[in-house]
Amino acid sequence: MKVLALILAGGTGTRLGVLTETLAKPSVYFGGKYRIIDFAFSNCAHSQLEGIAILPQYRPVELISHVAMGRPWDFVRRTSYFAVLPPHKEWYQGTADAVFQNIEYIDYLKPDTVLVLSADHVYLMDYRPLLKYMDLKNARAVLAATTVPWEEASRYGTVIIDEHERIMEFQEKPAEPKSNLVNMGIYAFKWHYLRDLLLEDSVREESSHDFGADLWPRVVGSGEPAYAYRFDGYWLDVGTIKSFWEGHMDLVAPFPRLNLYDPRWKIYTNPADLPSPIFLGAGSARSALVSEGSVVKGNLLRSVVGLQTFIDDDAEVVESVIGPRSYVGKGAKLYRVITGESVFIEEGVVIGEGEDLPNEVAPQIYTDGITVIGRNASIVKGSHLGRQVAVQEGAVVNGVYGSGAFIYRQ
Repeated sequence: MKVLALILAGGTGTRLGVLTETLAKPSVYFGGKYRIIDFAFSNCAHSQLEGIAILPQYRPVELISHVAMGRPWDFVRRTSYFAVLPPHKEWYQGTADAVFQNIEYIDYLKPDTVLVLSADHVYLMDYRPLLKYMDLKNARAVLAATTVPWEEASRYGTVIIDEHERIMEFQEKPAEPKSNLVNMGIYAFKWHYLRDLLLEDSVREESSHDFGADLWPRVVGSGEPAYAYRFDGYWLDVGTIKSFWEGHMDLVAPFPRLNLYDPRWKIYTNPADLPSPIFLGAGSARSALVSEGSVVKGNLLRSVVGLQTFIDDDAEVVESVIGPRSYVGKGAKLYRVITGESVFIEEGVVIGEGEDLPNEVAPQIYTDGITVIGRNASIVKGSHLGRQVAVQEGAVVNGVYGSGAFIYRQ
């Protein structure tokens, strides 16, 4: 086997708050009908990679069910290899440990190159130019890098390169970044070289067994000629409530930065086989994305609506992301709201009015005026919720809650 792609899909997604309370981050719905992992899978399919393995961990059942042994992405071809590799005796201790625990299995497949991918990001990318770049540089280690705004660089591993794109310095989430060229979590290694790195890392007691925190600083510090492959396309780490919301707003912008409509690079998913959405009565949508099986009788503005969702008469949904199989009742008003799937919002509910007050439990998670409702929650008729409110999965909300409230299920 020439190339084996390992898709790391064990993320808990804690910064997505109640959206990932019982759901792995790669399983979270994005763009109405897709799940986040669909982007990495679709990139692999379009890149015609012959070997693909997914490494799940946290809450894996729903993710594995969605993956369906790779059939929606045509990974079950006679010439392809697809596998699901859960943890062995212990949970994966880090991204590098996830690969290390499967070292014997990878040896059995005998890949020349291992492509390590994250299942947590939204992007469209052909991996073949990266692999050609690796051959051109005659390198044993290459990472994909992109530029981000300076104020966001501290969230990522930052890379300093020379005029030949060789990595001279790698810093994992520095407080004061020296560069805004950041690690995308996409790595290509010659397997024999990565194997040695993993064996060495496994016996280091001080190591967190993570690619970004441990392996890459060691690679660069050792003097190994490692290179950054610069990627200029759309790439988004949807690991925070703010970035998750911004990613959806990108989809409904006048000129979307993320193009889901390119027939040459379709995003595949496990199909739902649903009818087209329908707009009834005075229902309207401006700059909105409405998924299959949905019924809209209310009004949508700069919003994304998931599969099989019902927006009732006179409802107003603005700059919001409504999860699949949800209901928004008559006359309800939603402003900057994100819901998980199967959320029931009754008649006359108002969400998202008021001032931005810090969330009383997790002010660092619930920001930017966005109220987040976990899946299977219900908001009772006439209830009012302010901004930056969080509602736990399965909670039943009845009453008035000001901005910054955290509502627990009983």
